[in-house]
Amino acid sequence: MSRPLPLPCVLLCATVFCAGSLHAQNLEQSFYTSLYPTDGSSHAAVDIPQFDPALGTLVEARIALTPHFGCALRAENTDTFSPVSVTLLFAGSVTVSRSGSSLAMAISSGYVSHYLWPYDGTLDFAGTSGMNESMHDDLVTLVTIPATSPDFAGFVGQPGSTKPMHLDVDATLDPECDPYGNPLIVFEARAATGPEITITYVYTTSGATFCAGDGSANACPCSNSGAAGHGCSSSSSPNGVLLVGSGDASVANDSLALTITDLPPATVLLLVQSETGSMSGVPFGAGLRCTTGNMLRIKTFAAGTTALIGAGNGGVPISVAGAIPATGATRYYQAAFREGPGACNAAPINFSNGWRISWRP
Repeated sequence: MSRPLPLPCVLLCATVFCAGSLHAQNLEQSFYTSLYPTDGSSHAAVDIPQFDPALGTLVEARIALTPHFGCALRAENTDTFSPVSVTLLFAGSVTVSRSGSSLAMAISSGYVSHYLWPYDGTLDFAGTSGMNESMHDDLVTLVTIPATSPDFAGFVGQPGSTKPMHLDVDATLDPECDPYGNPLIVFEARAATGPEITITYVYTTSGATFCAGDGSANACPCSNSGAAGHGCSSSSSPNGVLLVGSGDASVANDSLALTITDLPPATVLLLVQSETGSMSGVPFGAGLRCTTGNMLRIKTFAAGTTALIGAGNGGVPISVAGAIPATGATRYYQAAFREGPGACNAAPINFSNGWRISWRP
């Protein structure tokens, strides 16, 4: 018989901490239940708040799953003539999933063996003919959901929305006794699991990298991968061009600056904003084009090896140049530049990595 997991105790807490420009929010929800050998498996539905993009740009979601397995097993040899070797076994698993896609799984197992003498006359699971054992396991399973994962979008809600994220939690417990089916062995078990889920949202207020030419996305057009987080390698920079943001991406108080480094010594630079982005990138010229859909030119100018756009250089704020709505929106940015000759004789155009910003009001 299968029973739903009751939720007698639910704890939800939120904390914020800072490490440089990196902020993280912890959402913790704990629940407990008991399962028995006749149940086999059980299911629960848990709702946890999605990440609010009004806080910033989500970089990754982390899941910590602690199953809190516990099992009490006992056996008695009721054969008055023959001793027997008895092994008590326990196996269990807890799976967290969303819309049929498994996000995290914790597995536990254990066993203990005893040599039981003939029945001592008392069915107490003790003495020379009995055994009574307890097994526990609280091993934590840690899973990271990066922005490139197909499950990532499910963790992000609408700005200011309180809509929860629905998670399914399935638990299976299987206590056993070996020799199995021996009519002279009395076996009893009580098994339980109290799964605990902690979700950590890691986000920034100045945006995050997406679609890098470092091999983590599509391959660069001529195998010219750049350094981690950069664009594809260029003829003047083996690392590739790097686009990063700093400051606060707030429409009402825009202090965001986009810095572009490792450019050719003299080039024509184009910064593009789009409403959608490709996480894997589309090969074009000597690089990967990451911006897709409706695109807007933020700025075109002659640049040296480093360029700064937005706050701090006396230019138009990026939120103004990009016509960001007062309520905020998610936008994608990438720098395109000319180089000659192009890497591997490709067209003389290359790109930085992409930069994703969730603008706040």
